[in-house]
Amino acid sequence: MRDMETVLNYRRSTGRWALILTVLIAGTAVLVLQSVILAILAPAGVDRLLALQLSFDGATFNAIKTGLSQVGIDAIMAHFPFDFVLIFFYAAGGFALMSLIMTPKPRAMDSLSVLHRVSLIRAFRGLRRVQGLRILPILAALCDIVENVLEIGLLKNIVPAMDSTVLPATLLSISKWSFLALACIVGLASIWYRIKHRHFVRK
Repeated sequence: MRDMETVLNYRRSTGRWALILTVLIAGTAVLVLQSVILAILAPAGVDRLLALQLSFDGATFNAIKTGLSQVGIDAIMAHFPFDFVLIFFYAAGGFALMSLIMTPKPRAMDSLSVLHRVSLIRAFRGLRRVQGLRILPILAALCDIVENVLEIGLLKNIVPAMDSTVLPATLLSISKWSFLALACIVGLASIWYRIKHRHFVRK
């Protein structure tokens, strides 16, 4: 039994280090890619891109697009390849970070009081109930991908800019930011929950 426990603890420890490494690599990539994207979008302006993403209807989208110079449109088009790579990294990094935050850290129970053990078991169960929310960054990424594809089609006139095509792109953009905001809220709540139950404290 002791050998089995040692193996399980080793696997858990290895898994945690893999998640930490993923967070570090993905976080660095996100920062670098975001800086590159901001530089590429400079001729168009980030505010114009956000206005396009939140157009809601075809008339507004066409008005904003008409107000852009060809250089601005080219800049927006040029940022998409980097944005697709960014999506991959923030989805992977976000999932790994939430997994670290929401997965209870293995601890030795034999040195704890009965009341402390019961408290930890209840806390573990509480975290398990919401662990499915770790996929929030992935859901945001899926919305982002479809949104980008629609926007490329709209900017290249492959898809006509009508209410029926612009509104879905806008709703996907709103959903993307909503999922990311919810992921931040859940992550902060999980940190508070773990601190409250002293998961970060070793005895």
